[in-house]
Amino acid sequence: MTIALVLVIVITAAGLGLLSYLVIAGPDPTRSRALGNLTRGLADRAGAGRQQGGLSRGLSPGAVGTRWVPQGELRLLDRLLSEAGRPAAWPLERVVAVKLWSTVIAIVLMLLYVVQAPTGRTVVLGFLMVALVYAAPEIRLYGIGVERRETMGRELADILDQMSIAVEAGLGFEAALVRVSQNSDGVLSGELRRTVQDMQVGQPRREAYLALGERTKVPTLRRFIRTIIQAEESGLALTEVLRTQAAEMRLVRRQTAEEKAQRIPVKVIFPLVFCIMPIVFIVILGPVALNIIDAFR
Repeated sequence: MTIALVLVIVITAAGLGLLSYLVIAGPDPTRSRALGNLTRGLADRAGAGRQQGGLSRGLSPGAVGTRWVPQGELRLLDRLLSEAGRPAAWPLERVVAVKLWSTVIAIVLMLLYVVQAPTGRTVVLGFLMVALVYAAPEIRLYGIGVERRETMGRELADILDQMSIAVEAGLGFEAALVRVSQNSDGVLSGELRRTVQDMQVGQPRREAYLALGERTKVPTLRRFIRTIIQAEESGLALTEVLRTQAAEMRLVRRQTAEEKAQRIPVKVIFPLVFCIMPIVFIVILGPVALNIIDAFR
């Protein structure tokens, strides 16, 4: 038992050390992005599919542990990273390495826990802990993606107002898009700048707009993109379209805020019943109960 305990401690310490190294001294994200920009498109010209392009750019040839992760899992992580805005400090290979070594450490701790108390309950709790640690990166990235989509949805109305003013001042739609993306800050402005860069390097406008909707996955933005594409194909004036869309987005934002406000009473019920009301009962009925007990003595 002592030798097994020492072995478990050594393995855990080694895993923690390697995990710290991967997090602190991992590949330089700036260098990885520069290499990805230089090699972008080479795989497509060689005949590789577009679906694997983003994944191959996110992984270096010597990425740690990627061979032990299924391709479906890698594609899921790559998609979640894209929805989360691809944080510069967390490229795909680092997320995979942290995921694997965190799972290894969780398995070691689970075995240590089960050895000390070998019951069915400890085994179930141990497996649940390992499963939670294994799924933690996906859960965190999904949460970041949801927050990012909500932020872009709130910013859309203001962006459309600025674009409407720019178009009314005489700029074309693409020039207004460039002006607004350069003069605005926020998550949506960054995505608009990327769309402008895609069009500047030769991507057709329709494909660039559709790629924007696919990256962001914001329903209101996707609806606006479809409206703009239809207006351009039909030859309609974009000024009125932008004004109408901006008013609609402000209405959607107000309705969303009202919906969240209506949820507050329901969310307050559980803290009120389980946290506040017991304290109130103790403060009010406690002295009465003590007096009754003293009276019957």
